[in-house]
Amino acid sequence: MGDKIRAYGRIALVIIVLILIALAVFFAYSWFTANYGDTAKRAAEEYFTALGAADYDTLYALTPDASLTDPFGRKISPTDFASQVRGLSGGKLLTIKQTVIEQLAEREGAFYFKVTLLYEIGGTSKSRVILIEVVQEGGEWKVTYPFIASL
Repeated sequence: MGDKIRAYGRIALVIIVLILIALAVFFAYSWFTANYGDTAKRAAEEYFTALGAADYDTLYALTPDASLTDPFGRKISPTDFASQVRGLSGGKLLTIKQTVIEQLAEREGAFYFKVTLLYEIGGTSKSRVILIEVVQEGGEWKVTYPFIASL
């Protein structure tokens, strides 16, 4: 009888240790992905860093395919996309001084952020609040403007 109790005790101990190891791995993975992994907020930060650096290729890569179409539904080229983005500033030099990104909500895998931009355009300092949506497409984060964006 005593041997049976010890055997059950060992089995229970092994199960508890395995559960603790699984929890440790889960929390380590969660911490790592939140601090170093690809997140919606990091995609938003990368997007506005690229905008400030006039890195139109990165902006194009971070834009969902559904937003990369002309009025007839044809996919636009990276060159046409760059031209349209430059048009947002009226062709004037855009220098982003500060970007503050604050998560507002998450719904069904989409993240919504309030982005406050402090920038100079054509030598004039301005600030603008933009609401963006960040969604996953093909395993990568993409930035959309569900509301009208202007600089």
